[in-house]
Amino acid sequence: MTAVTTVPALADVCEAYADGIDAARKEGQEMPNIMIMFPGAAADEARDRLKARGQVIVDTLDTGIRALQGWMALREMRVRPLPSQPEGMELPKNLFGALSEDRSKEVLKGIGLPVNAGGIALDAEEARRIAGGFDGPAVVKIVSPQIVHKSDAGGVRLNLNGPDAVAAAVTEMGARISRERPDARIEGYSVQAMQEGELELLVGARNDDDFGPVVMIGAGGILVELLADVSLASAPVDAGTAEAMIDRLAIAPMVAGFRGSGPLDRAALVDAIVRVSHFAALAGPGFRELDINPLLLRKAGEGCVAVDARILMADNND
Repeated sequence: MTAVTTVPALADVCEAYADGIDAARKEGQEMPNIMIMFPGAAADEARDRLKARGQVIVDTLDTGIRALQGWMALREMRVRPLPSQPEGMELPKNLFGALSEDRSKEVLKGIGLPVNAGGIALDAEEARRIAGGFDGPAVVKIVSPQIVHKSDAGGVRLNLNGPDAVAAAVTEMGARISRERPDARIEGYSVQAMQEGELELLVGARNDDDFGPVVMIGAGGILVELLADVSLASAPVDAGTAEAMIDRLAIAPMVAGFRGSGPLDRAALVDAIVRVSHFAALAGPGFRELDINPLLLRKAGEGCVAVDARILMADNND
């Protein structure tokens, strides 16, 4: 790492520095090279020349150090052996486009993650029949490609006690959304068994253009945007890496037990992170995104359950 403030013939000095880097690379030296160019118009020409040669430039020492730390972490990820795939994972084939919540949950169930029971109803009577199979309260969610944020559109009803309440909620929801959102095509109603947990978490994955499959864990539910508390790792991960991801979160003490509350099922959370990471790594180049929000984490020994999920794959013609 080299820091430059102002020197005579700054652009020429930087050009000579870049020549030295190129010569070292030709000799097989592939260590990272970062030049810190403190802000100012005097360095504009030097920056332009270095950028044209593909040289990495940052404005502050702090940014340069963080970049080197990131390079070291990535190097460790690339040289570590791939972790073994968990047992009981069934990877589905022929997944294309944006999967519905119910189809996404089928995929999660296939890779070994617990999901809440439910089904798609086309009308109030079918919703009544589905809810009749639940032991406790139910949830109804609108199914419409035009309504992404269901809660904001009034497309979610919680704590519905009994099949009659579910049928009434479907009738009311359908009429209101048809009136308020005439652009929305209602494809049905997702009727699900209500679940409880001690902590709402986000577990997800992305296929990043630069880093490949990446798995993430963070605060879930309404806290996603409020806290922005997320931990990332290159996928797939083993249990030890998943443990470290949890420990990096600001909400990690809540998993361990906080202010008199008992510990939560950390082992179940670790298993969920590992399974999602392996799905991301094995789903192929067509994989785009997976989001479970929330994953409800229960008390130690009671597991976890995914109550909302979304998987995005490439279109069939991509």
